[in-house]
Amino acid sequence: MRFLFSVWSLVALLAATATAKEPSAVKLWESPAVLSVPESVIYDHATDLLIVANINGNPTEEDGNGFLSLMEPDGGIKQLEWIKGMNAPKGMGIHNRTLYVADIDRVRVIDIPSGKMFKDYPAAGAHFLNDITIADNGDVFISDYQEEDPGIYRIHLGSIYRWVGAKDLGHERPNGLWVEGQSLYVGTKSGKLLKIDRESRDVTVVVEKVGVGGIDGLMPDGNGGFITSDWEGRVYHVAPDKAVTLLFDNTRSKMNAADIWYDIPGKKIYVPGFFANKVMGYQVK
Repeated sequence: MRFLFSVWSLVALLAATATAKEPSAVKLWESPAVLSVPESVIYDHATDLLIVANINGNPTEEDGNGFLSLMEPDGGIKQLEWIKGMNAPKGMGIHNRTLYVADIDRVRVIDIPSGKMFKDYPAAGAHFLNDITIADNGDVFISDYQEEDPGIYRIHLGSIYRWVGAKDLGHERPNGLWVEGQSLYVGTKSGKLLKIDRESRDVTVVVEKVGVGGIDGLMPDGNGGFITSDWEGRVYHVAPDKAVTLLFDNTRSKMNAADIWYDIPGKKIYVPGFFANKVMGYQVK
């Protein structure tokens, strides 16, 4: 009996240890609901501020209503309309104190210290520029989520061009992007996580059927895995062994989870709530 007790104690201990290793997330705060269709959020370490992209209207309408907000990392609004005059700003990336913003058919370029928008990159043929990621050398990659002819654009040495097309992607609609070394990771509408070699442009499937509503936001977890979101309100962890864990699900409360940002040092997820007009902060355990 003593031997059986020891065996079952060991099994329970192992099960508890395995469970403890699974990540979870706890909500810390919600911002005031004064934003206007926030689609994307990024954390700027240099200023210790969040930058939020507000569509403020239709995601594909060139109405000039879109704007960027500055927020405190605890959810307070620092400046609601920091930069105005965009159409439907979505994904963002920062490189050398310069902010790049996807805006339907062009990429807006902003000097962060001055808050001045000083350049546009019109993307010929694009209709739904969505997410942005930037390599260490300054190359900018932008997903075009349009249904008819999806693809990925690249800004290289001051020029923007269509880098891969629908056929290269297996006719998947690319959304969330992240660049890591020589690889570009792509989250798609169908829930696939793709990896594209930046030199050969060869495409491989890393994992399929991530979540329910496809991959919207895509961020590294700092340990070889990823944190992903779907627009409907779910956020997942994809482990290096391809195991997928649901971190939280806001679909019942109709709190969307669009283009998230994960701050690795602080282990915090910042979630734009889209139609809820707020951003939420979560602590990952």
